[in-house]
Amino acid sequence: MGSVMKYVLLVVALGGFVKGLCVSGQWTMLYEHDASGAVISGSLAALKTAVKNGARIRIVMPSGYAAEADYIFIKDGGSVCGQFLWHVSKASWNSFQGDVFWWWNIFCTSGKYYTTRYNIGSHVHRGDSTTATRLKWFARKDWATVKYSHDSSGNGDQTGHEALAQHIRDGAEVRVVSQSSSGHLAYAPLQNMLVKPRRESGGGSQTCSKVMGQCLTVVSQMITGNDVKFQSNAYWWFVLLSTSGSRDMSRWNVGEHVDRGHTSDNIPMDWMVDPSWKKVYANGPTGEGIFGKKSELISAVQDGHRVRMVMLYPDATWYATNVNNVRARNGHVTAQSIQHVSMDANAERFQDNAYWVFMMASTTGTVTRARYNVGDTTARGSDVQHWTIHWFVDTQNWKKVLSHGTDGTVIAGSRTALTSAIKEGASVRCVMADGRYAFPAENVAINGDHVAAQTIHSISVAVSGSSEYVLQSNPYWWFTIVTTQGDRKMSRWTVGSHQSRGDSADKVAMSWFVDV
Repeated sequence: MGSVMKYVLLVVALGGFVKGLCVSGQWTMLYEHDASGAVISGSLAALKTAVKNGARIRIVMPSGYAAEADYIFIKDGGSVCGQFLWHVSKASWNSFQGDVFWWWNIFCTSGKYYTTRYNIGSHVHRGDSTTATRLKWFARKDWATVKYSHDSSGNGDQTGHEALAQHIRDGAEVRVVSQSSSGHLAYAPLQNMLVKPRRESGGGSQTCSKVMGQCLTVVSQMITGNDVKFQSNAYWWFVLLSTSGSRDMSRWNVGEHVDRGHTSDNIPMDWMVDPSWKKVYANGPTGEGIFGKKSELISAVQDGHRVRMVMLYPDATWYATNVNNVRARNGHVTAQSIQHVSMDANAERFQDNAYWVFMMASTTGTVTRARYNVGDTTARGSDVQHWTIHWFVDTQNWKKVLSHGTDGTVIAGSRTALTSAIKEGASVRCVMADGRYAFPAENVAINGDHVAAQTIHSISVAVSGSSEYVLQSNPYWWFTIVTTQGDRKMSRWTVGSHQSRGDSADKVAMSWFVDV
């Protein structure tokens, strides 16, 4: 085979290496260790295999705290260490602190977890700590996936490359796994991807579509023994990967617009594809329906399903992105997607003076974008476009396990069903009782038979016209905690500044969904 690697179907389903492990629903408990890192049950080798195959990974602490890994690093011969970033400081299980900060963790199979804390919106460090804990590691057991591999020069099977591009156009989720020359392994979920159109080359032959993807969920880290921990004076480590083999890395201080370096290299990569998504609707630039039924999209959102968007740009480039939260209003859907950093014209390199691109996209065909410096409040412009948008929902089995009123009174299901599913590794989504707003639980905490869920990736919006939502000017982060008691606590902080925009609380009726 030489340097040309194949595009293969991995019949993983975790079935080949989880014999004897705890399998419950769609998640498998692969490994459990005590606070010293000693095995209690399962297999560390099975966990490492799942990471190498691009499986989604979740952890559950004895306290009932649970979250999904944002980035994973395995030192050669060492621990599995995952970054779990999306948590804002709390005063109790169901409320925020007044002067909030990021509470970032690296959990390792050594039994240790490393925590660093930084102000929301500034580079003020609020402390580090190292703690030991018993921990359970879960993986999606149905991660039957396809893989496209290439070497550091981008050499791979062209048919497989085109198949990868088509999977992305068809809504697939992708994680890239790479191994360094020193044997260390990195696992990077992609928040957004571009598929460049085919171009004519010399002699009239066509070259392969170029695929790029961004991983924006990594904070600077360093090796310590068999583990990794956060570096002091932390920075964001944005990574832009391409099937040409290139890896572009842009570093920016946490909480301020200070450049910490911009470098590029070339590495071999495995692009791990989760094709378990289906297109349910597509709209044209003026909102005309061109595929499926909008009602099916709305129903899927209200039934707890995750959503992805794939947009067709006028230059025939396809842009695929995660959706952070979804709103439905007057028969239309508006999705917020806020994980994108500016790139140069060829899309294989971040811009030197990088900025965030925040997006709202509607089934009306309207796409509004606002740009703000990474790390401060400087606005870099905004625009309104009208594009063809393809809407995809996951094919997971989402089960509504609890509905409650504004006072927490159970209407259907049970709190026990929800807490049991969380302890078995399930991820959670929340839908307001009126069906107008759906969002993920980015971390959950169990307190007795009650649950509190934090959602982090939400920026302030305003109503626009009869059915759309747009980003507010001078936007703020809208952090929320919702509980099964019907409480909703909200903490607002200016994007790019440690400036409080107010706290509030109210009562909400809600449905809770788990992927079991």
